[in-house]
Amino acid sequence: MSKQTSLFQLKLYRVEGHLSKYLVNACDIEDAISIVYMSELEETYGNVDYFGYHAKQVDTSKEGIVLDEID
Repeated sequence: MSKQTSLFQLKLYRVEGHLSKYLVNACDIEDAISIVYMSELEETYGNVDYFGYHAKQVDTSKEGIVLDEID
């Protein structure tokens, strides 16, 4: 994520990590996986492997996204 981007260049990805599944806005699939990896790395105090993440771009024109409210 070293390059500056506008919101219009971001895409929505569904990333399956080791701990959970995530919805991530990122420029490309590698950035999406990197964001989830860094988040899980922090949650597990460095005890997570980089390999084994799966990501897929979400087609928001065909698939509606509903998020639960978080307190």
